[in-house]
Amino acid sequence: MKNKYFIGYRCTVCGKFFSKDEADFTCPICGEKGILDVVYDYEAMKKDINLDYFKNNKDYSMWRYAPLMSIETDNIDKMLKIGWTPLVKSNNLAKILGLKTLYIKDDGLNPSGSSKDRASGVGVLKAMEAGADTIATSSTGNAASSLACQAAHA
Repeated sequence: MKNKYFIGYRCTVCGKFFSKDEADFTCPICGEKGILDVVYDYEAMKKDINLDYFKNNKDYSMWRYAPLMSIETDNIDKMLKIGWTPLVKSNNLAKILGLKTLYIKDDGLNPSGSSKDRASGVGVLKAMEAGADTIATSSTGNAASSLACQAAHA
């Protein structure tokens, strides 16, 4: 299912708007210098994605935020559960740092044991949308391991 709130892209260099089908990663006019910002229909989004949406959404993973991402939702059921990792209170480190309270996010509980799973999950979904049967990355470790984990599962 297409994301009904995602309407296109705007180049951060020239400001030109492109529909979903006119551009992919960089501006067709500016080339690699033209990074594309995702453009959403925020008026339509705020009618559906509100406090009640989150109160009633029982998907305890990052995929509960799918309407806020520029992804299609058809293949989310093929993805691993990513996110919703716990915040752990760290009293000792808080004291050492002079903080009243400190919480540490334990993304080691993600499928590959890395915070990179969030980006890798989206990357694999985007590859599936494009009809790709292969995905690759350049990495010194965590990103590649995460991407391999997500892609192998999907």
